[in-house]
Amino acid sequence: MVKKLFSVFVISIVFGSSLAAADEIKLTADQMRLFNQQKLSFDTQSGSTGSISEYGSISLTNYKFWVPYQGFNKITEGDFFRIAGYEEEAKEVDSYLRVRNWLTFGGIGVMLAGVYLAETSGNTYDDPAYITGSLLAIVGSGAAAGGVFMFFSNKYPANIAESVAEDFNNRLKENILKGN
Repeated sequence: MVKKLFSVFVISIVFGSSLAAADEIKLTADQMRLFNQQKLSFDTQSGSTGSISEYGSISLTNYKFWVPYQGFNKITEGDFFRIAGYEEEAKEVDSYLRVRNWLTFGGIGVMLAGVYLAETSGNTYDDPAYITGSLLAIVGSGAAAGGVFMFFSNKYPANIAESVAEDFNNRLKENILKGN
């Protein structure tokens, strides 16, 4: 009985491996070239950024994000989802990017306006223009910092991108094999 089970186990592994290998071999050289030119993939990037304050405190932030590709060309995160047929997710990415840009550039604008207001006031701590300008500069720089941080992140994590790419690439392979 154990011998039979072992034989069935070995045969199923060999047969299963043969089927998996056969699935990979189905594409001709021209089909594989076409597949490689159209498939979705991504590369992960990571790094650190930091600063030292005038008082000696250290601030360090690690970041990791993914960079999407179609074939050999870099594309945007929104295009990645759009190409894969995930339109709702692409719209979410577009919204995320709008917020990022508003925070970054709006924050810089508010910060500069605040600095200008504070500098053109009487430069005294009891002057309302100075206080308002200082507050605007602080709020603006905080918003800008949040927006800049979003430049080093994606709306969706890499594990989502991986499953979306796999889904698209399987459909792409099927279409290429059908001749579409």
